[in-house]
Amino acid sequence: MFKFDARTQVIVSENLSATVAEIVQCENAGAVGLLVDQNVAGLVQIKAMMDDLAKRVKLHPYFVVSREPTTDLVDQTTAEFRGEKLDLLIGVGGGSTLDLAKAVSVMAVNPGNVADYHGTGKEITGGIKKIMIPTTAGTGSEVTPGAVLVNTRTFFKRALGGRHVYPDYAILDASLTVSMPDVVTASTGMDALAHTIESYTAQCANRITRMYSREAFSLIFNNLPKAFLDKTNIEARRNLLIGSCLAGYAIYNSNTGACHSMA
Repeated sequence: MFKFDARTQVIVSENLSATVAEIVQCENAGAVGLLVDQNVAGLVQIKAMMDDLAKRVKLHPYFVVSREPTTDLVDQTTAEFRGEKLDLLIGVGGGSTLDLAKAVSVMAVNPGNVADYHGTGKEITGGIKKIMIPTTAGTGSEVTPGAVLVNTRTFFKRALGGRHVYPDYAILDASLTVSMPDVVTASTGMDALAHTIESYTAQCANRITRMYSREAFSLIFNNLPKAFLDKTNIEARRNLLIGSCLAGYAIYNSNTGACHSMA
């Protein structure tokens, strides 16, 4: 017996603003939080999305420096959104920024500090609906139910997880990944490729997770060199995003392997 869980609605898009606007309308959202990686905040697509949102809703933008999220950073960022009564939270950036956004989405409506819930077993009782928009093709964080955090006081690193951490929507727009430096394209792509192999060989792998792992491996293995050699190859970049997303579904249903556990 086995199970497979997939709760995030994935939208492959070529028009970010229109896609976000459609979701906002569908959710009847009046107040929207926006957490954006500073590295991509200047992209034309992101600016256009922000301008369009500002005309439709009460927008609460917040810009962050991309780095591995700590429990202190989650608490600091949560303070920017707590009390705003948000209907929707949008995270834009790489895996670290998306993990931060997912953690903030639950802490903004739960009492206390994130350390109270991080590895303690304390129940997370609610969360803000959220859209995750990855700008790298690597972690699959846009569809996983965990936010990996580091507690710098206890030197404890693990995921803050639960059903309220799941993203409700993931928007895959390949044009957002064109600005990635070569080293980031390569390293995030190899991270995603590792996810496909680990999830395929994991002890909890099953027929469905291996189907996702195989397709993800094919998409990443065959398109990473193309995207690395030609930044403008949108089709290759779209395939990488889809492959990373499928690998994300695979790893949270089958788990990763020894190299990710040791890392």
